[in-house]
Amino acid sequence: MNRATLGKAGEALAAYWLACLEYQIVARNVFYPSGEIDLVCRDEADLVFVEVRVRSATALETPAESIDRRKQQCLYRAALTYLSENHGFNQSYRFDLVEIVLTSRRIHLRLLPHFLTIRRWW
Repeated sequence: MNRATLGKAGEALAAYWLACLEYQIVARNVFYPSGEIDLVCRDEADLVFVEVRVRSATALETPAESIDRRKQQCLYRAALTYLSENHGFNQSYRFDLVEIVLTSRRIHLRLLPHFLTIRRWW
């Protein structure tokens, strides 16, 4: 399975899992010139921008460690664009991460709410 196919399968699995956790899926794969948002969800009153990362158990870094400063900036800018286009500045929002780690026999999922702390990088 190539990387793109694995990523899409991971996003579909994450969406299903989050729906089971009572997140409402609002949008998938939202693209902007500034970046992509894998999933946009609603969790009670919060709008949640979800990044999904898939890694094998033998990878040198965890899914969370793979999100560098540049990726964080892209996520933040894409979220601001989404909020401005959808009149969302008056609601609370956060960034969650779904880590998917693949072993030879299992799939491990972990939700990290509030994984990205909002601050200015520029």
